[in-house]
Amino acid sequence: MTRFIVPVRWKFVLVVLIPIGLFLLLSIFYLQPRIVQNVYNVQKSQSQDLIDVGWSVLHHFHELEQTTEMTREQAQTQAKMVLQS
Repeated sequence: MTRFIVPVRWKFVLVVLIPIGLFLLLSIFYLQPRIVQNVYNVQKSQSQDLIDVGWSVLHHFHELEQTTEMTREQAQTQAKMVLQS
């Protein structure tokens, strides 16, 4: 029976470079798109939170105006100050 002799150079390629290549392919085609999607989702969530806070502030001052605790001008001024801070 003849043995197939693999040169050291090819052993190096098989043992070192192929796993590195597979890791790079995994990173490029699987991990990177998932990371980008996660960053997008976080930014979208933060934007929605800011919008919700803004609407809550406006609703609060609108209620104060409706209950005549503040005039419309006072409520608008206070709401602007809160939203700008």
